[in-house]
Amino acid sequence: GLITGIVMVLIAGACVFLVGSIYPYSFSKDSLVRMALLGVMGVHIVGMIVGAVAVYISLR
Repeated sequence: GLITGIVMVLIAGACVFLVGSIYPYSFSKDSLVRMALLGVMGVHIVGMIVGAVAVYISLR
C-alpha cells in the first residue's frame, strides 16, 4: 500500500545516492554513470506508476 510505496521510494533514493557516489570512483566515463542513474530512475518511475495504478484499483 502507501507505506510500501514510501519505503520503495526511499530505497530507490538510497540506490541513486549509492550509485552516484560509487560509480565516479570506479569509472572515469560519465556516460556509464548517466546510464546507471537513468536505469535506476527508470525502474523507480515505473515502480511509482505501477504503485499508483495498484492503489487506484484497490481504492476504487
